[in-house]
Amino acid sequence: MRKAISFFALLFVTGCITTAQELVNTTKDKETISLDRNYQAVYRDILTVARDCLAGPINFTVSNKVVGQLYNDLEFGEISYYQDNLRPIYTAYVKVSRSEAKASVAIYTGSQPSWANQRLLKKIKGWANGGTSCG
Repeated sequence: MRKAISFFALLFVTGCITTAQELVNTTKDKETISLDRNYQAVYRDILTVARDCLAGPINFTVSNKVVGQLYNDLEFGEISYYQDNLRPIYTAYVKVSRSEAKASVAIYTGSQPSWANQRLLKKIKGWANGGTSCG
């Protein structure tokens, strides 16, 4: 019985998206928007609100993480949202880049039912436009 439970637990964990690149390559829930704003300001707005709204502990061993890295010399920034458990399970990846005088925002969501991915995608688009609502 223990072996069967261990097998199914391992099967469940291995079926999860464990890297941001895997999320980008496999998700069907993605969207790219263009904004008449500085890409650094858009990056900052998304990262700040995402950390406030999404990051934090779920229970004793699991927590949600929001991490970002801005590459000024390459003119883009990356933001990842994932559940940190035995290994990370990625839920969203955002790439904010400079496109001429505009910001290009590519949003990828996954690891959830499609309706939840779409809801998260809508939230991130709102944050990219300067919104601060967690709801």
